[in-house]
Amino acid sequence: MVLIAVLIHLLMAPGTKVEESFNVQASHDLIYHNYNITAYDHNDFPGVVPRTFAGPIFLALFGFPMRLVFYLANTPKFWMLFVVRFVLGMTNVIAFLNFARAVRKHFGAETALFLRLIVASQFHMLFYASRPLPNTFAFVLEENLFRYINREKSFVRRLLYVGCCLHLICNLLCTSAFLYAGARNYPGGDAIAHLQWTQRVDAQKPISVYIDNACAQTGVSRFMQLYDAWEYVLKCFMNFVKYELLSATKVLCIRRSPSLVCYTYPYIFL
Repeated sequence: MVLIAVLIHLLMAPGTKVEESFNVQASHDLIYHNYNITAYDHNDFPGVVPRTFAGPIFLALFGFPMRLVFYLANTPKFWMLFVVRFVLGMTNVIAFLNFARAVRKHFGAETALFLRLIVASQFHMLFYASRPLPNTFAFVLEENLFRYINREKSFVRRLLYVGCCLHLICNLLCTSAFLYAGARNYPGGDAIAHLQWTQRVDAQKPISVYIDNACAQTGVSRFMQLYDAWEYVLKCFMNFVKYELLSATKVLCIRRSPSLVCYTYPYIFL
């Protein structure tokens, strides 16, 4: 039940945002670049806060074997993002189910059932269970920790049955609304997917795609870059009047800007 709910959230909103970028790009580089550290995205965008590669290494252990499968099947590497997020999501699901079994052991099957129902019907955990955030990796350890530190504690159950049912219904309604909003919250990912699909006949042509800062923060990652012949240019602080933008074949921008009026033709703004 919880497993299916997590998978639905993963399939509905596969894109990632800027707060997930370090672990996403690190997982990508560990899987595709391996020991070639000079090619790692972290060298170009190190960030201001030191990060650990422990989480991405764990994900890459499962993603690396799938790389060979995808290569033999000629599968776009975008699907590797699903694999990476699936591994993290299943790790969280397993940790939660272990915690739920501990609840059943000490408080009964009914309590454990309602725990699963509540979690499976609410938005937050389901949406973030597969998202490569530092907190998500820590959540796996936290669930296993609470499985043990609460095993001898008593729990007073005072919730009414009708109240629980109403709570579950409310959770389902809110989760549906939040999931729809979350799925539409990655315009950058939608834009690059739309561009590559509509221009797929030019997949082997040397095309330069400029990606603005807003797009990079709302869904664009290296997993989304499908065509090796294309050059994907990301410079967060590029001045629009510089020659780099003028030389770009395609431009991905979240919104129109007065400074881009002169570039309206021949570019199409998504």
